[in-house]
Amino acid sequence: MQIGLELTVVPQLQTAADELIQIQEYNQQWQQIYQNTTDPAQKSQAEAAMRQNAQLIQEKSEFIKTNRPKIEQFYQHRSALVQESLEKARQSFTDKELSNKAIFTELRDKLSKDWKAASSSFVPGVPNIDLVSSDEYLLGLIRDGMKFREGPKVKNAGGSLAAASRPVAKAKTAPENEVEKLHLKIRQSNFKRKLNLAIRMRLVTF
Repeated sequence: MQIGLELTVVPQLQTAADELIQIQEYNQQWQQIYQNTTDPAQKSQAEAAMRQNAQLIQEKSEFIKTNRPKIEQFYQHRSALVQESLEKARQSFTDKELSNKAIFTELRDKLSKDWKAASSSFVPGVPNIDLVSSDEYLLGLIRDGMKFREGPKVKNAGGSLAAASRPVAKAKTAPENEVEKLHLKIRQSNFKRKLNLAIRMRLVTF
């Protein structure tokens, strides 16, 4: 149906519109001739031409009036189908980031702002951005390309410099001699505990 319309009705509409403009121009010329001449033969010829042109203008206008809404309705219907197919394609993306509707929409918005031909239609009735964003591989390449072009994100450079210049408190560590003293106290305490336990055991035995 699409090919039939675009190869038959659409060219016919364009031809009818072009012919309508041309006939209207011819008609204006015949009107000027009719108004400016005093020759009865020329007036009669002009009248006949204007009647014929009026009939052709009516025919061309009726053809355009009848068929143009059908073409527009077809394009609207196809656009709705494309949007539906686009949503299904997004939901089936294996890339979790691209399948996320919010991220997907944000990426489309960025692309539509940077790409001048995004809203144009290589395929009549279907914006170019729909053709690109319906393919996961192409959209993934576009996303990666945008990230590469934007470069690494720097978070609050001023804050980072301030943080870098600010002295950082370090955990206090005990001197080596203090550590050795602590280990000695622990060993002494364990020795005393074991000794007391051994003495108690001997007392019980004896």
